[in-house]
Amino acid sequence: MPSLMEGGTWELFSDSILYPKEASKYKWAEGEILDVSGHTRNCNSLQFAPNGALLATGGDDKSARLFNTTDWRCTQKFDQGDGVVQLCWNPTGSTSLATLAADKVLRFWDVRWVSFLAALLLLLKGLVRSQKAVWQLKVSHEYINIAWTPDGATVAVGSSVGKDETGGVKDSVSLVDVATRKVSKKLKFSYEVNEFVWAPNSAHLLLTTEHGTVEVLSTDGEAYTMRAHTDDCYCLAIDAPAGRLAVGSKDSIVSIWDLPNLACIKTNARHITPVRCVAFSRDAEFLASSAYDPGIDIAETETGDLAYKLEAPCAMNSLAWHPSSLLLAYALDTKAGSTGTATAPAPAPDTTFIKLFKVPPPQ
Repeated sequence: MPSLMEGGTWELFSDSILYPKEASKYKWAEGEILDVSGHTRNCNSLQFAPNGALLATGGDDKSARLFNTTDWRCTQKFDQGDGVVQLCWNPTGSTSLATLAADKVLRFWDVRWVSFLAALLLLLKGLVRSQKAVWQLKVSHEYINIAWTPDGATVAVGSSVGKDETGGVKDSVSLVDVATRKVSKKLKFSYEVNEFVWAPNSAHLLLTTEHGTVEVLSTDGEAYTMRAHTDDCYCLAIDAPAGRLAVGSKDSIVSIWDLPNLACIKTNARHITPVRCVAFSRDAEFLASSAYDPGIDIAETETGDLAYKLEAPCAMNSLAWHPSSLLLAYALDTKAGSTGTATAPAPAPDTTFIKLFKVPPPQ
C-alpha cells in the first residue's frame, strides 16, 4: 500500500472519528455541595446504610455518628475509646454497624431506636442519642481495615502487626464469626496488606498488597494472585451486580477490572500522586477516586473517561456513593495541606469535615 506521501489513503483505526462522544446527560457543573456538621475533628471513614436512609461516619473525636439522609441531622452518636479508624454496615440490613477504633477495639452497634416515643422526644429537644456497643472484641495490634461479608455472617478485620518475634508476620486479617462473637480464623502475611473487600459469594476475600498485587483468598485455603500494578496497591472497591472491581495504587493509577474474569479493562492515569480512595456509584456507572493531590476524579466506568473533576482544598480520607441516587459523600483530610502531603494548621472550630456532592437528575 502506498504511503500518504505517495498518494495513499488513511486507514480508519477508530470509529470515534465518525461517531464523536455524546454530551453527558448529567449536569455535573450544576451539582450542589452540602455540608454535614457534627464531628469536631477529622472524619476518617463514612458509608451509607444499604437502604440509603442513614450515613454512618467515624472520626478522630472518638465517636461514630449517624446522619439522617433527609435533612442531614445527626441522630445518633456512638462513643469510642479512641478515634474511629474504619466502619462498615452489615450488608444484609441497615440496623447493624461495626466500628474499629485506635484503642484496638472492634465494636458492634444496633442502630435501631429504643422506641418511637423516645426518638420523637429526643428530636423535639434537639438532642443526639448516645448508646453503648452491643458487643466488642479487643486485640493486641493496631487495626487498619474492616469488611463485612455480603451474607452478614463474618467480619474481616485487618491488623498491622509490624513484625512478630520470628520476624515472619507483618500484617494479619482476623475472620470474626458474628454468631459466636469469636475469631474463627486468622490469616498471617509476611508483607503489607492494605484495603480488602469480600466477593459476592462471601467465600473469597480480595486484598491489596505492597507488591502491587490483589490476592484472592478463599475460606477453604485456595489462593490466586492478580498482578495489578507496578507499585503498592492501596485501595479497592467492588460492585457485584455490575461485575466490576476498581484498584487504586501508589503508582497514581486506578485500574478497572472485569470481576468474573479478573481482567483489567480500563485504567485512569489522571492522578499525579498515590491513590487513596475509590468508590463506585449505583450500578457502577461512575467511579470516584481521590489521591494525595486535592480533589476528586469522577470517571465513566465503562470508558475510563473523565465525567467531572470535583474541586476540593485537600485530599480525602473516605468516599461513599448513595446506593440509589447520584450523591457522593466525602471526608476531607484537613490534616493534609493543599499538596496532600504537608501538615496543615489545626482546623478552625467551625470546620466542616464531611461534604456532599449532589448531582441533579437527568432531564
